[in-house]
Amino acid sequence: MMGPSLGNKIDASVAQKVVEKPLSAVKSALSRYREAVALQVEGIWERNYLFVVGIGRLAFCILLWRTMVALPMQWLAYQ
Repeated sequence: MMGPSLGNKIDASVAQKVVEKPLSAVKSALSRYREAVALQVEGIWERNYLFVVGIGRLAFCILLWRTMVALPMQWLAYQ
């Protein structure tokens, strides 16, 4: 368990790093956020990939159906 002094030391070191090297601090923060977002997306994909694949298959079926109906309609329109 962290004691109050350890938390203060961590906060002080982060603040000192931001003051001394602001660009590297920003890059470090962005890399952590990028990793966190990647983990969130991966978790959402693992939970919902079947739903996403099902939506894709449904969209493909609708597109195929519309194509199969449109081609004969065009053929009849030309005659």
